[in-house]
Amino acid sequence: MKAKLCAFPGCFDIATIGKYCKQHQSVKQETSRREILIPRDRWGESLNDKFYHTQRWRNLIKDMPRVCAICGAEEDIEFHHVIPPRGDEQLFFDATNIVPLCHQCHTRITLCDNRHTVRKKSRLPI
Repeated sequence: MKAKLCAFPGCFDIATIGKYCKQHQSVKQETSRREILIPRDRWGESLNDKFYHTQRWRNLIKDMPRVCAICGAEEDIEFHHVIPPRGDEQLFFDATNIVPLCHQCHTRITLCDNRHTVRKKSRLPI
């Protein structure tokens, strides 16, 4: 039987019964994992959504290489912000903060970044 991690955001203990570890068996999740991972404005949009649909963004990524910086794949390229801008326009459009990644590598990197954010925000012991 495969061991599974606790489903509580930021917890990396092994789930003993069901989806949660011993510490989180009785804790009800009041906020969803998505709310913790992606800061949103009061209308529920990501703080960066307003920048993705601009001509400035399209011009910025137009001349960027379409090769994954990690594995070298040339399909399903996405652009990753090394430092999450979280609504900061200057950081969002900083070309030195953007790296081309394939979908698979981008998902893996983002998951690692988000786990670190959840651990930090939830103030759970490491």
